[in-house]
Amino acid sequence: MRGLSKKLSLPLWEITKKHDDDVAEGIKEEDEATYYRENGFDLTEPFLHSQEEINEQMFVSEYGEEAYHLLREKGVFYPDMEEYFTRINNNTYQYYPEGKKHYSVLNIEEDVSRTDLSDDFCQSCDSCVNPEDVAPWKRTFKTASKKIECFLGNLEKKGIDPMPSWNEEEHVEVPAGRFKFITGRHAQHTQTSTLNNVMLLDIMKENYVWINDAEARKLGIVQGDLVEITSSVGSVRIKAYPTPKIIPETIFYIHGFGAESDGFTFAHRNGASDNEIIEGNIEPVFGSSIMHETIVTVKKV
Repeated sequence: MRGLSKKLSLPLWEITKKHDDDVAEGIKEEDEATYYRENGFDLTEPFLHSQEEINEQMFVSEYGEEAYHLLREKGVFYPDMEEYFTRINNNTYQYYPEGKKHYSVLNIEEDVSRTDLSDDFCQSCDSCVNPEDVAPWKRTFKTASKKIECFLGNLEKKGIDPMPSWNEEEHVEVPAGRFKFITGRHAQHTQTSTLNNVMLLDIMKENYVWINDAEARKLGIVQGDLVEITSSVGSVRIKAYPTPKIIPETIFYIHGFGAESDGFTFAHRNGASDNEIIEGNIEPVFGSSIMHETIVTVKKV
């Protein structure tokens, strides 16, 4: 990764300078080399040291050397652990006393006392909120106002909605006889990285396509039928799971299956890959793939 990041850093930096207005403005205000280094554009930086060295440096800078040695010795660390951790019996442990269970890693507002503010804060909670579940301190965030900000002025300057809003012109209607494909994750697997794990495959061997049961009946599709899903960019075959748990005109299957490489001894071609049918549209604000807008056809094989 160190060699690859070295090859990619400068070409990507040149593209960023050309197309990112904020970066162009930043370079005007300070030395380009400094801006490149201090704003995370040097992709080699994370690979200059081992992950263990990086973890140690970050942990020590936040909690100190003594806490790091405690972490290495015990395998776990949390604030005031040595003072508060108590073994009650062979099966029960106390991590914090009842009166000390609330803490925050966020900064407290200036000139605000935790003790003085605790009762007022809890009294101001909505009646549906259990004050015991809320850290009773006013906290600050790393924003210009020190509060949670939903309106992002820098997006407005770029012609992008500064607050999330519905844009009717971006809504994609589903043509008659077709479906909108959506994808998602599963608790037993992590992307494609666990799909050759034979123990996890015992829990879930392959993915099925969810299709509304009423829609499935119209197409003559029943549980376990092999169906073909086709988009403008590709086609896959996958077993069907008719269910009322998904709305009409929409189908879904889990991401990560359908590995093409026969190097995946156990996972090769189990189920279907969503990558083979998702169109290559890009979300304009943060540049990710739009994965829930592809229109497809479904037919029984």
